[in-house]
Amino acid sequence: MKRTSLIIGLTVLTIAGTAAMVQAKGNRDMGMDHANRPTFEQLDADGDGKVTPAEMEAIRKTRFDLVDTDKNGSLSVEEMTAARAAKQQDRMAKMIERMDADKNGTIEFDEMGRPGADKGDRAAKRMARVDTDKDGAISKAEFDAAEAKMAERQANRMEKHDRKHKGMHSGQMDTQ
Repeated sequence: MKRTSLIIGLTVLTIAGTAAMVQAKGNRDMGMDHANRPTFEQLDADGDGKVTPAEMEAIRKTRFDLVDTDKNGSLSVEEMTAARAAKQQDRMAKMIERMDADKNGTIEFDEMGRPGADKGDRAAKRMARVDTDKDGAISKAEFDAAEAKMAERQANRMEKHDRKHKGMHSGQMDTQ
């Protein structure tokens, strides 16, 4: 039960932090880089060259307050959903901007690319990577191998993330 509560709490804080970053988009005082993380300089509020737990807590509180739009000191499903929707809308706008070859504000089917059509597009690169026997098609064995490789990469990323962020969510900073 204690572990479940901890996981739920960490999930809420993660979502709240991510959502707040979206609302703080463009706010360089929050120190957001392309990965929606504060820079060291902006975490180090007093400029002493060290980030203290109090400084980390101040960033978390600012993020929380940005999502708490009714300013009642708690996050509702509606507030969190709205913040998440804002982040998704921003992502979609960036995707359209990147893929919209004719710059008409929409993506037509032919702008999305076709697997195998052009070695420069991402779908073609994925197709080429998965089609290990280079016969122009993906067999069940190639598909399964690609799925297994993707699952392994995801597990490695999660493990690396867990090691990197050990203790960060509890207000403690890992000094090892």
